[in-house]
Amino acid sequence: MPPIWKNIREVLPWPSGTAVAIGNFDGVHRGHVQVIRTLTSAAEATGTRAVVITFDPHPSRIIKPERNIQNINSLTENADRIFALGVQGILALSFTPELASLSPEAFLRMIQPPPLDLRAIVIGYDFRFGHDKTGTIPLLTQLGNAAGISVQVVPPLTAGGAPISSHRIRDLLHEGNLPEANALLGYPYTIVGSVTTGRGRGTRIGIPTANLTPDIPPQPSPGVYAVRAECKKMTIPGVMNLGPRPTFQDFESAIEVHLLDLPPGSAPAPGDEMRVQVIDRIRDGQTFSDSESLVQQIQRDIAGAREILA
Repeated sequence: MPPIWKNIREVLPWPSGTAVAIGNFDGVHRGHVQVIRTLTSAAEATGTRAVVITFDPHPSRIIKPERNIQNINSLTENADRIFALGVQGILALSFTPELASLSPEAFLRMIQPPPLDLRAIVIGYDFRFGHDKTGTIPLLTQLGNAAGISVQVVPPLTAGGAPISSHRIRDLLHEGNLPEANALLGYPYTIVGSVTTGRGRGTRIGIPTANLTPDIPPQPSPGVYAVRAECKKMTIPGVMNLGPRPTFQDFESAIEVHLLDLPPGSAPAPGDEMRVQVIDRIRDGQTFSDSESLVQQIQRDIAGAREILA
């Protein structure tokens, strides 16, 4: 797998220089794919290597912490999608108050010389950089021209009359509108995590679940969802409950996945990695008067999931 560098000092030099795409690339949605494909085409045309420069954590976590912006995917998940597009390395700069305070000129001076040795920069139409986002596309073009660096701006990719953006996708996920969010992402929104030991309530009522500790906080709002779970080299349909379990007076948020048609002896074990593709929302969370009412509703949820996933 190509490298993920955490600072410029780790980057290996490249004889012919580097073409970079700069941005958050949170979620690597269809608009991001368009930017990265433009990058790899530019690198191929100029004989340079293609590198994505991104930031970890999300800049808003430092600049506007009150907004509590969560990443759509983890850095590892995003890296897998970026590398699949032919990129030869990712520079994931640690976004700190010191980095946020750099002027646009200082930021470019930081990334321009070897080992990157910039020859081309590819950016999205709404790119801003430097302290207080004072770096505009015209300024970057001017600075690039002076340094012999070409700057290519990728126009927005639109859907439904509006640009595809991470902000738009987050809103759809929070609303539970998975079909539209997945259409903008270009793939099913996926929760990745490790199977953990639960309290056994599902097993006691005849509906066993795999409890999941996610790598990063999930984006969808609490509720019940139709999912496809990948674990032990199998992809199995299922029903996921995301959020508290008020019927049992358990108000801590949890992720529980009931797998349908699970082959005997193949139940996920604690420590197994699970990837849960969230396909559509079935209903909001509810409080039930007793376990029997809960089981009846879960059976209806299972029927609904089968219909959605058919």
